[in-house]
Amino acid sequence: MLEEYRNEIDRIDRGILSLLSDRMVVVEKIGKYKKVVGKGVVDMDRYAKMVAVRENLANEFGLDVEMSKDLFAVVHNYSIKRQKKLEK
Repeated sequence: MLEEYRNEIDRIDRGILSLLSDRMVVVEKIGKYKKVVGKGVVDMDRYAKMVAVRENLANEFGLDVEMSKDLFAVVHNYSIKRQKKLEK
């Protein structure tokens, strides 16, 4: 039984990583677009809206809001790093 649960966790984690990979592809597209139009990497208005929406989603899914904030702060920081690499 425990092994089945662990296999399920492994399957879910693989899905999470696949979605993060998809997200980073879109992040690069956004970074390339921003470079072409001369827009900076960080958009604080967009970030504030994103945080609020993610908090609402965390509540909707019954997740800890702080965990969601922490998770998306890490994801956002890596997104910024990816876009900054495109500036060079």
